[in-house]
Amino acid sequence: MGRATPLRDLHPSGGISSTGGPDDPVAAHLLEVVAAASDRSSWSDELSLRVDTWTDRYHLSPLRAHVLRGLRLGPVDTVLEVGAGAGAVTRYLGEVAATVDALEADPGLAAVARVRCADLPGVVVHGLALDDVPVAPAYDLVTVTEVPAGDGTPADRLLHLVATAHALLRPGGRVVVALDNADGVRRLAGGGLARVHPGGPPPLCATRAELADAATSAGLSAQVLGAFPDHRHTRTLIDHDGLRSVDPTLAERIVRLPSPPYDGEQLDGDLERRAWSEAVAAGHDGDRANSLVLVAGGSPLDLDPATYWSADRRADLSAANHVRHTAEGRVVVRERAFPSAPALDGPITLRPQVEPYVVGESLVERVAATPAPADAAPLLGLWTSVVDEHVDAGGGVPWDLIPRNVLVDGAGTAHAIDQEWQHTSSDRRSTIRRGAFWLSYDLLFTATTPPWLAGHTVLSGADVLLALAGEDVPPDWRPDLDAEALAMASLAPRAPHASLAAQTRKERRNVTYLSEQSPSSDDPHDPVVAGLTAANRELRARLEELELARRHDEIVQRDHAIGLRAKLETARAELEAVRDKEAGTRDRVVELEQEIAAIRSSTTWRVGSRLVQPAARATRRKGR
Repeated sequence: MGRATPLRDLHPSGGISSTGGPDDPVAAHLLEVVAAASDRSSWSDELSLRVDTWTDRYHLSPLRAHVLRGLRLGPVDTVLEVGAGAGAVTRYLGEVAATVDALEADPGLAAVARVRCADLPGVVVHGLALDDVPVAPAYDLVTVTEVPAGDGTPADRLLHLVATAHALLRPGGRVVVALDNADGVRRLAGGGLARVHPGGPPPLCATRAELADAATSAGLSAQVLGAFPDHRHTRTLIDHDGLRSVDPTLAERIVRLPSPPYDGEQLDGDLERRAWSEAVAAGHDGDRANSLVLVAGGSPLDLDPATYWSADRRADLSAANHVRHTAEGRVVVRERAFPSAPALDGPITLRPQVEPYVVGESLVERVAATPAPADAAPLLGLWTSVVDEHVDAGGGVPWDLIPRNVLVDGAGTAHAIDQEWQHTSSDRRSTIRRGAFWLSYDLLFTATTPPWLAGHTVLSGADVLLALAGEDVPPDWRPDLDAEALAMASLAPRAPHASLAAQTRKERRNVTYLSEQSPSSDDPHDPVVAGLTAANRELRARLEELELARRHDEIVQRDHAIGLRAKLETARAELEAVRDKEAGTRDRVVELEQEIAAIRSSTTWRVGSRLVQPAARATRRKGR
């Protein structure tokens, strides 16, 4: 049942009075989905497969808790979560902490969160708000991963939130707050705010400086990280200062843009990418992350410079990759993202390991830049030599040792990176063929197509690449496509008792279609389309420049407005001081008038006035 807390002593049942089902249709739908699930864990593939809308994704995605998973908070005993929603993050906290008090004022969502965590005895969901919590140092961690907007400025709201949370911490405890960045590139590109609760208030957004200032004003130390695409479905978490010390350019390459749009949103993805690139180049990436994560209080965390997660993968095959400094140098540490997720059947397994961090150029880009086949052949030889090194080292060939996962350093040496997977039947021949297939796809569809590969399909292009590499060209690709379909089906999330064979048949159709594709066309309208595309590209670039300038002006104007507000507050304070002084003067005048009236009513004044007035007239006459 977890340890006792003052909140539990005051509200043993969580402060819930209603026992009926939710009236809100969104909460009712979520309750139906969660109640029917056999797997309600924080990594549940079963729940992730029930996602149909953005709201579903917000409440059911396994990525919801990544913003906390990536912080390396260490052992945590007692946690207060503010704003539990339907319990996606609450569930994770209940799996790693002994005691969790979760606050959710919306009765419908609170009902869903209670069902999501029903098998975790240490979790109690309270139908209360933060201000309802008894002020006592009871928690090791207070988390707020969604802050609704309200009255007052963002700075005032944040200070109240952090100061209130600070009062609830035990010695050495921490506050974690995650929210949208008002200066993030997503906002610069026209992105709106997520409507977490339809019909409810929008979420609060603030700047990095406002978030850090809230912590220091509340008497806490502050570390601020950046999250992409946001803090709700985090795939990349960055300690910006730490990452610059590893590789100043990695922040641009590690972030996947454009961000997925929120419901009904029009987001300019090209502008978002360009704004992020310019921010990294200028060293302002810490101020331009899409979301911000504050860690306040306690001793400073030993943060990883960056953590990035795989997505759209089966839970037991999902990886968390940490870029770190070690005694051996810069490395990438790969771990299971969900260590407790049970392994399912299939030929693929995850390879937790430590890889050296490599700075270099993508082999795909190098091949794409070659003007003739003879120039590409040595580069393909670099790749096959890396495959041979792994064969000689024993232990099986990594399934994903394909050209897109090979970098060439400044000395011309090729290095394998991101080797996440091991295949039960992977060998040199299958790895080389798979690499040629996906290199052909990359050159035809994701990179600049070299002139000597133009006009090919993915499969015929793979034949060309194998021949250039001095490898055997298969007379029949069907066994290789069958193996690829099985592997892809094994990687995909799968509900309990779902058929791997059925998923494999679906993937086989996809792989076959892909193998037959070619970007070339003999359409006579192509030159016209190409001309219009080029003109459109120029117009878009100009519009992006104008949009960035407009956004910059908005920020400058906002900063100017903040300065004016500060001056206005000073002027108001000075005016109040003058008014106070004036009021004091008026009071003194009244006192003097009362004294004069008392004097005039006295006998002495009446007698004296009779003597003074004639003397004064006589003095005036004498002066004439």
